[in-house]
Amino acid sequence: GAHIRVADAHWEHSDCHHSINGLPVPSISCGDGVNAINYSSIAQEIWYVLRQSELKILLVATNMNCSDWRLFRIGLMLARRSVHLVCARDTLRGRVAREFAIDEASPAADVQINYYVSLVEQELCLRAHSFIGSKYSTWTDTVRGERQAAAIAAKAGAEQWLFEELWAL
Repeated sequence: GAHIRVADAHWEHSDCHHSINGLPVPSISCGDGVNAINYSSIAQEIWYVLRQSELKILLVATNMNCSDWRLFRIGLMLARRSVHLVCARDTLRGRVAREFAIDEASPAADVQINYYVSLVEQELCLRAHSFIGSKYSTWTDTVRGERQAAAIAAKAGAEQWLFEELWAL
């Protein structure tokens, strides 16, 4: 699994004005055009991890909509290497609303739905063969900690990386 947040990448050379649902989100890589993390470097880093394990399916946990053009571009780049990118967020949103009987018309619905979707995505990333996370993310820290604890209990290694570490390879 991979955790990709809007704020983790400097998506274009001049793009330092990220937003989610119209609200501004600061980016950690803005101002560094040379070492910027973008969709092509993210795809390359994901491929580096997947080719080591010969896996061909990637679950993406993200705060972006699955139809976001950036995820689409990452998916196209990985598809050239026969890797299928799966973004279950949009499907999970509908399922969560039904399962927990959340009134989607209520003002708090979006927050409630996103919370439950995030929990499901964390569990999927916890159980994944490998995990790539985002360096400055408490969400990633939670998954990494759980994966490490599970690996210690099973006396095995936890296959996990950060995009920022992979970029340097």
